[in-house]
Amino acid sequence: MQKLLLPCLSLLLALNAGCSSTPLPEGEPARITKADAESRRELSQVIGAALGVRPVTLADDAFTVSSTLHFDPATAATGNAGQGSAINSSAEVFRLLLDGPQCVLVHERTGLRWLLMDTECSAE
Repeated sequence: MQKLLLPCLSLLLALNAGCSSTPLPEGEPARITKADAESRRELSQVIGAALGVRPVTLADDAFTVSSTLHFDPATAATGNAGQGSAINSSAEVFRLLLDGPQCVLVHERTGLRWLLMDTECSAE
């Protein structure tokens, strides 16, 4: 039994290593094309969940001018909306990408990606 277990374990580890080294498609930098209440709500919820902070207030033009958002939780706690204009070292960076027909939000620090269902975007 042990003679069979070792080769199977080695095969599983090799397959797992092969899968983890294949990067996911990045997508193209994108901007929001329809900035409405639904898309702002969705972005606020996703960014809040990513940072463990709620509620998150974003500027109405977040991701409409640029595919990148610099969000400073400390500044946001004072009631200022995250706009991406003032960048400091504690700011969290989010990127909006177009991956095929889908809008995807990426948290730079963690690499986590969220598929945005209520947000329309186009390539930057």
